[in-house]
Amino acid sequence: MTKVRILILAVVALVLLNVALVAFLLSHGPPPRQEGPKRVIIERLHFDAAQISAYEQIIGEHQGWVDGKTAQQKRLREELYALLQKPGRDGADSIATAIGVVQAQIELIHFKHFEAIEAICRPEQRADFIALSQELTQLFRGPPPRQERP
Repeated sequence: MTKVRILILAVVALVLLNVALVAFLLSHGPPPRQEGPKRVIIERLHFDAAQISAYEQIIGEHQGWVDGKTAQQKRLREELYALLQKPGRDGADSIATAIGVVQAQIELIHFKHFEAIEAICRPEQRADFIALSQELTQLFRGPPPRQERP
């Protein structure tokens, strides 16, 4: 077999593999989207239309508070890393402490958000809320941590 024939066979094989891969991906479609926490809470707590409306208002208030604290935290981080451009770099500890304080405030905002959700539940929804509260860390966890490279 000549080198040209081997190359032609390799190219044909690779083209066929690519076509098969594309066909496979197109036939299976995109992966299913994970349900959003809002939808999960509404379904698990069996909210009616009035409760959904109240819940959406609670969400808006919550997002406003968190956005404000996140912006504050961002400014503090910028201030912290701006110290790298200065010779003394004094104040890094106090800025880092302030960042931690803001993070603690964010966590309390989240906690009060769930207290507000609990407040709109009817008595018969209380058991569902308690069950849901045990899963909150899984529902609202961020993206999975990156794998460390060896």
